[in-house]
Amino acid sequence: ALLAATMDGAKRSVAASRAWQNYLVNSGKFSTTTNAFPGVSFSGGVYVQSIPTNSRLLFSHESTPIREILKTTLCYSNNYLAERLGDMLGGAYAVARVVQQNAQVSPAEFILQSSSGLGINRVTPRAMMSLLQTLRKELARYKMTFADIMPVAGIDKGTLERRFDTDFSRGSVVGKTGTLGETDGGASSLCGEMQTRAGKVLFVIFNQHGSNARFRSFQNNLVSLIQGQFGGAAPIAYTATSLDRRLARTRITYPDMIGRDRMVQ
Repeated sequence: ALLAATMDGAKRSVAASRAWQNYLVNSGKFSTTTNAFPGVSFSGGVYVQSIPTNSRLLFSHESTPIREILKTTLCYSNNYLAERLGDMLGGAYAVARVVQQNAQVSPAEFILQSSSGLGINRVTPRAMMSLLQTLRKELARYKMTFADIMPVAGIDKGTLERRFDTDFSRGSVVGKTGTLGETDGGASSLCGEMQTRAGKVLFVIFNQHGSNARFRSFQNNLVSLIQGQFGGAAPIAYTATSLDRRLARTRITYPDMIGRDRMVQ
């Protein structure tokens, strides 16, 4: 039903129309003269049935690469996207099992009620450090770093946009925030990787029972203090790309294009 409403120009939501406009701009297809909103009208209702045996493939739509979706999710701490990504693995329990097995952490140290972090998840700092170490190795297999999927402080838009944003520290921290206003009397976390003049350092900071604003200030000061112990902050090699442009990297492939190097973006 949502797909039908989105495709129908007369029923399309304001948010969907805005997303289409952003896509045109960020994919380089925007035109000042021909920017009519395409649409398909439907009659009848919406129902689900098996794919007919005589059906013919019209086209295949490939979404934005997962790394770009992860980058957007983690930059803005988007709980909706996090839950949908978790659902693809089988839900919070399945996500926890993957981490427990791959990062070799005790089930008692990594308990999830939700894939996004909402609710009451129980993770120890030691388990989170094991997860960071495992994730870094997994990213390296694909010639990627934390900066490919996590926000770079002081540069990327989102939760770390205004943290570590001085000339001295900008671009030296890659991490993920966590904030809950009520759970455990207020909870805040910052985990990731800091760049120092002596090299890279992984870190995990969990705070609870207090003001999240005070916790964030403490985290900023602690990270800067640790960087100072290793000769000071140093920026990572990183070139920012707008998240809208990242999400515009979709692809539509037609049957007669299979096996060729042509595509319609």
